[in-house]
Amino acid sequence: MNYYHLGRLTYSKKAAEETKNEGDILIAKESLEEVAGSIKEGEKAVMACWNLLSGEVPNCRKLIKENNLKIIGMHRVYIRMTAGCHSRDKLDAVYSHPNALKQCSDYLSEYPNIKQIPVESTEKGIEIIKKIKHGMALGIKEAFNGLEILTEDAADSKENYTDFFIVCR
Repeated sequence: MNYYHLGRLTYSKKAAEETKNEGDILIAKESLEEVAGSIKEGEKAVMACWNLLSGEVPNCRKLIKENNLKIIGMHRVYIRMTAGCHSRDKLDAVYSHPNALKQCSDYLSEYPNIKQIPVESTEKGIEIIKKIKHGMALGIKEAFNGLEILTEDAADSKENYTDFFIVCR
């Protein structure tokens, strides 16, 4: 069975890995809209719905309703948000999912001159800084391969978690 999630190196993928059944095929999508829109009869997906620090994930419930999906379960993933960069000398912006930016607001306040740029996923932010060779990103530590780690504890609380809905058509 196809099992959709947001991004290849994200906490959404971690949720899918932790809840998949034998024979499930994990398929990464670029946006939550693509995740919800990809599910066909007999398939399922994980969708982040709520985070302890940043609250409700925008569009999750709306996408479930618009795509006539059913919630069949929930799974909690503990989050340890990492901040990384290409070069400490070029920290002009931070690229990340809007919820990750909220979850790390205390850490980001240490960089008052950095512009916060929301993108589709934490993985997308990391891809951007790898490509443009400047800026900072937030995300799962494993996604920062080849980049400098600024901190592994960027979230406002060490007790951070995200709840994911498991949905199907």
